[in-house]
Amino acid sequence: MKRLLLVVLSLMFLSGPATSQELGRIAAVVNDNVISMLDLLARIKMAALQAGLEDTPELRQQLVQPVLRNLIEEELQVQEAERQG
Repeated sequence: MKRLLLVVLSLMFLSGPATSQELGRIAAVVNDNVISMLDLLARIKMAALQAGLEDTPELRQQLVQPVLRNLIEEELQVQEAERQG
């Protein structure tokens, strides 16, 4: 079974501009690979832009779980592809 550890995300990180310390924090760990807050926030902003929505703290809060889930799924697929060669 894939080992998956999700680190609790504080809404504080998503309510305003992120500091460099916050961006360096871990959003999730998939097996031994880290998904950083920077990765998560960048993907959230990209999703908002692609959908033509304004990047607001409220929108970011709504997108955290689905975007993080997608990042985790992508990482698991990459790991499985690497495992199979």
